[in-house]
Amino acid sequence: MRTYVNLSDHDFELLVADLLRAKTGHQYEAFARGADLGIDLRFADEGTTNVVQCKHMAGSSIAQIIAAARAEATKLRQLKVQPTTYLFVTTKSLTAANKTNIASELAEWITNDNQVLGADDLEGLLNSHPDVERAHVKLWLSSGGQLEGALASQIWARSQQMFAEVNQSLPRYVETGVYAKARKQLRDQRVLVLSGSPGIGKTTLARMLIADAASDGYEPVEISTDIEEANQIVNDRDRRVFYYDDFLGSTFLQDRLVKNEDKRLAAFVRRCTSSSNNLLVLTTREHILKQASAWYEELDRSGIPLLKLLLELKSYSRYERAEILHNHLASSADVDSIVIEDLLRKKRYLEIIDHPNYNPRLVEYVTGLSSARLNEPEKRNFVSFALDILSDPSLIWQAAFEKQLDADCKDVVVCLASMPAAVPLPILETAFEAAASLRGRPLSHGAFRATLRVLDDSFTTSKRDFDAATIGLANPSIADFAASWLSTSPAESLRTIESTVFFDQLDWVEEKLMGDANGADRSRLVAALGDAIVRCFDSPTTKSYSAAHPSERLTFAYEAMQKYPALTKSLSNWFEDRVGEEIDRWKEPHAIFEAAVTFALILRADEKSELESRVHRELESALINKVSGYWAHTGDWEELDRFRRESDEQFVGHEPAVSAVFRTWAISRLDNELEDFEGHSDLSELADLAAEYGVKIEDDPSYDAAYEAISEREPSSSWPKVAERKAPIAREMSEAEQSTRIGLLFENLAAAAQAPKL
Repeated sequence: MRTYVNLSDHDFELLVADLLRAKTGHQYEAFARGADLGIDLRFADEGTTNVVQCKHMAGSSIAQIIAAARAEATKLRQLKVQPTTYLFVTTKSLTAANKTNIASELAEWITNDNQVLGADDLEGLLNSHPDVERAHVKLWLSSGGQLEGALASQIWARSQQMFAEVNQSLPRYVETGVYAKARKQLRDQRVLVLSGSPGIGKTTLARMLIADAASDGYEPVEISTDIEEANQIVNDRDRRVFYYDDFLGSTFLQDRLVKNEDKRLAAFVRRCTSSSNNLLVLTTREHILKQASAWYEELDRSGIPLLKLLLELKSYSRYERAEILHNHLASSADVDSIVIEDLLRKKRYLEIIDHPNYNPRLVEYVTGLSSARLNEPEKRNFVSFALDILSDPSLIWQAAFEKQLDADCKDVVVCLASMPAAVPLPILETAFEAAASLRGRPLSHGAFRATLRVLDDSFTTSKRDFDAATIGLANPSIADFAASWLSTSPAESLRTIESTVFFDQLDWVEEKLMGDANGADRSRLVAALGDAIVRCFDSPTTKSYSAAHPSERLTFAYEAMQKYPALTKSLSNWFEDRVGEEIDRWKEPHAIFEAAVTFALILRADEKSELESRVHRELESALINKVSGYWAHTGDWEELDRFRRESDEQFVGHEPAVSAVFRTWAISRLDNELEDFEGHSDLSELADLAAEYGVKIEDDPSYDAAYEAISEREPSSSWPKVAERKAPIAREMSEAEQSTRIGLLFENLAAAAQAPKL
């Protein structure tokens, strides 16, 4: 038996309208309860009026439903035009006797018990019209057994958490036309990039798509920090849907696309688009995607139509905005009649709906704070409170941060704000202890865990990946607030820089804390940044206890020296020593050159210094030695090609020898390492790389043999068509209809707030 627990009264009416439309072919008008005198749905044609009353009362007693039917009879008698036919529909399971008793209360309009429909009747209609169920996302997800079973059988703890988060958000979810469009695009192209401004609903939509895929037998895999996580487990046998949230970072390239992840991401996208069993959903902020597309050549020249896969979430219709606000208010246990009265006064809810900064994420926080943190006078001015938040979102965090958090809690929030993405628990504890130590504040036993308990589910969120716990900020806007709060206090900014223990923190520190300071304050911050670069250079990354590539950190140090001239004087000797150590590492057999090439190219200048010229000479030599040796792999050839193309004066006289070595290496791969080629797309990538070295590998017999061998084992690139899930027809409304329905929608809130909870 299906459950309707996640459907609002309005959702249930739309479901019934679509079921009746599917059964009869008639388009039913939908109306809210209250001011319509008992009409929820209506179809009028040639002098006949067919009326439907919908009662979403699965948790009510039969006596309550009979009483509701009696009340509807009173309303119906007031209608000037009496219904020709009448249906009474409820989500409660009904016996034959129950139907008879309900029908007797409406005997003036009901002549047969089959005009009373209960949950079992709805079950039959849904079984007969599965397309209607598929169109109502909240219904089939809330039925949940299939989805829960799919997730529960997997070893990834993230999938279980994702399922819980989807179920938690379902009552507030509003179906829009964009869901059907996104689903079709994902199933047709196998990859979907959801882009839009922060809080517009990208993550919510992505999770619905992941849950949808899971219900169709795809195994959900959440990518946390790097596309390499997906590469480690992907194959073409198992059906998997990969989810990479905020894959370009919350600020441009703060914590994404390092170490040439653009190339690995491009390769993974190609793999998914040519596979029948892999789906990939990515989310990012719109402006960051545009910057990345312009900056990263690989995203353009790889042939991946990222922008064509882009689905922009820019706006909602006026009614959808109203429905989002309504659903959040209706599903909140904290919202009471005082808040509702202020919303209804002169239709002030329209001021929220029409606010230029309207944002689903802000609505969620506004409704969550409405009663839990407001006193009675504040509740009576709830709309003003909400408008202040929409005008200045930092106010969400300001009151709680400044008035409710102690020094330990504030340190944890600032530490997390300075770190990219979620971090392992021990990493955060190390940063927290450093911040406390700098303040001269002794920590009691268990202080860190106690602090996390205070912050959990408000400022922070925790996850468990396998056996390791990670902690992150509950909302990206918290990091922006923390930066704004620090910028008002140079002393706090200075302490934050002086307490950094991980090099990864310095990206955020430099971007957020250095810009507004001036005079003596700026000089102190710059000096502290220089000390932090030296102090943290050899620290592990915040993503794990592994060491980062030194070339990445040298790149940051060099750019900081260019931006802040005072650092050039204080760090120049240290920098040259570190560069010398890095050059020695390039000569090792297992050296990795992705970050090294980036570092060398950033050092380019019209007139190179001796150090810069040395870096280019040594890197050229190391790259050529690597590709000529036993340990060469595809990544080395890609980096050599990148360095060769972007360093105009390099490689003079080396081209013929390098091309010959590449041909030998490529043919050896085709003859001896064919198991590493997943499909024809990998073979095409090798041919493209060969062309960069002037080698036409497609003419070699080994290439033809490899192509045939892959053809014999490669599954068909076609996949069965999946039925589309269209937006419910009942949601198509004119502007005038939207205005009318918005008013009725919020009138119902008053009755709901006054009614006793069942």
